[in-house]
Amino acid sequence: MFDMMRMAENIRMYRIRKGLNQYEFAEKLSISPQAVSKWECGQSCPSIEKLCMISEILNVSLDTLLGEADESERVMIGIDGSGIKTEFVLFAETGRILDRIELTGCNPNTVGMDKAIQVLELGIDTLMKIRSRISGIFIGAAGMDSGNNTSRMKKLLRDRYPKIRIRCENDIFNVIGCGKDLGQCIAAICGTGVIVYANENGKLKHYGGRGYLLDQGGSGFHIGRDAVCAAQDARDGIGELTLLTELVEERLGGTVWENIQKIYREDPSYLASFAPCVFRAYENGDSVASKILEHNADCLAELISCASQQCDCGDYVVASGSILKNGAGFSQLVQTKLPEKLILDVPKYPPVYGACVMCCHLCSIDPQPLKENFLFYYESYELGKRYENHQS
Repeated sequence: MFDMMRMAENIRMYRIRKGLNQYEFAEKLSISPQAVSKWECGQSCPSIEKLCMISEILNVSLDTLLGEADESERVMIGIDGSGIKTEFVLFAETGRILDRIELTGCNPNTVGMDKAIQVLELGIDTLMKIRSRISGIFIGAAGMDSGNNTSRMKKLLRDRYPKIRIRCENDIFNVIGCGKDLGQCIAAICGTGVIVYANENGKLKHYGGRGYLLDQGGSGFHIGRDAVCAAQDARDGIGELTLLTELVEERLGGTVWENIQKIYREDPSYLASFAPCVFRAYENGDSVASKILEHNADCLAELISCASQQCDCGDYVVASGSILKNGAGFSQLVQTKLPEKLILDVPKYPPVYGACVMCCHLCSIDPQPLKENFLFYYESYELGKRYENHQS
């Protein structure tokens, strides 16, 4: 049976393998880039004449290009959710990504349980229009370990999708899924906030994660806040001169005092957005930026060390989050502050990959093909423009 989405995926995949962008590909076909985009999103289908041209340009057979759907192939959904966005990946047991979309956040503590369920159902229903037979759904989302959120969400989703295996967990499981040991490890998230878990064969104990008001440091919020404070301290003459003053004020469009109302009006992610100022200043040898990163690395390393000392969770530390992945040298700095036996690993996989791995285990499917193929498909898969209207 002809599968239009399979053909769309093949056109996109073989175009990328050929090293062509959409504009170059469209020029060879004497069509508009918008037409190519519609083909690759499954919104329209090339004519037979164009298919023959595509086959010749990409050097693949028509049979390969059309690629009939294998109905016996098991298909699953991995979901990574936060208070800001929720990412859904529809994937096959072979590791192929069939679709990938983003919607608004689904943290029930941030958006409420009703809104969280609404977002999840919209994403799942949208993907099920592509493949109605889903073997399993794994949801790793922030806020799941608060109160009875996990059991409530699981019940609501199971009532709606009674024939599908569903597991709901805190988003730290997505980080664990990205690592090399699902049984024993220490897992950390370092983005706007910070939290560390000791994982003893699925039994979790957390350290930190009390929120920006109560945590001591180690997060994007704290690094960004420290940058803003240092910038104004230097201007007030009560702190060291620092490149951070120029960088922070450039981002603010004025001094800290002139923008104080805006700073207090915004949510914690706004202050976290100043963290790159620290990394930039640090790269330029700024001593104040160095002290800020040293302090926050100490805070994160202390949480990880406590988890190691108090729990039998091995010596492997898997971590995720924008501060560790994008911060100049921050992960290496944290490593230097850990006990020598602990090895910090910051995988290149996005958290939603971990959700997909966990979904494979939920469905008793070998995740090895997923591990081998995920990044190629994920990095080459352009988010479907047809879903943009769902993100508001």
